[in-house]
Amino acid sequence: MVIAQLTASGKIDRSVLFPLSLCLTLLFAAAGAALLFGLSLHAATTTTTDTRRYEQALRVSSLTREFPTNVFTKEIPDDAADVYFRYHPAFVMGGEELVLQFETSEDEARSYERLFASEAVWTGNGPGSYSDTYGVFMGTLYQFDLPEDTIVYVLSAVPQKPNDWNHGKRLLTAVSDSENLVLFYAEKW
Repeated sequence: MVIAQLTASGKIDRSVLFPLSLCLTLLFAAAGAALLFGLSLHAATTTTTDTRRYEQALRVSSLTREFPTNVFTKEIPDDAADVYFRYHPAFVMGGEELVLQFETSEDEARSYERLFASEAVWTGNGPGSYSDTYGVFMGTLYQFDLPEDTIVYVLSAVPQKPNDWNHGKRLLTAVSDSENLVLFYAEKW
């Protein structure tokens, strides 16, 4: 509209109208593409903690396909309390992480405990559990503020190279008897 007014008033010669319009069109197209790229990059790398997005995270996460077990609960149980969820998608060289923690009934906690125990390749006691072999290092579980009676179950742990945990993937779960707390934790880095 501004270009049309300037052309009509004679301030812009008609011979520059096409090149000017082309330049402005390319400029706006490039700005739109940059905005779309920026929004896509932000969406692809943003950690979500919105529990309403848990099922979507399960669908898009490569972690649920990486491990030989299908132990992650398909949905957050209706009776779950103190729910904590975090999903950090993989992007380029960045790692991927999927965490779900909640309190449930005593019967449900025991049910999860039996399931985890039947599939575990390693079991540890307490949030300070440590295993070089299965990639459970000091501090791995401290971020979850687990009670001391927590039993940790490693369901799968694979370093990128034998005995080299610089990169790898692991799936672990945990259950606390005192708080009926259940933790699902999958990570690839």
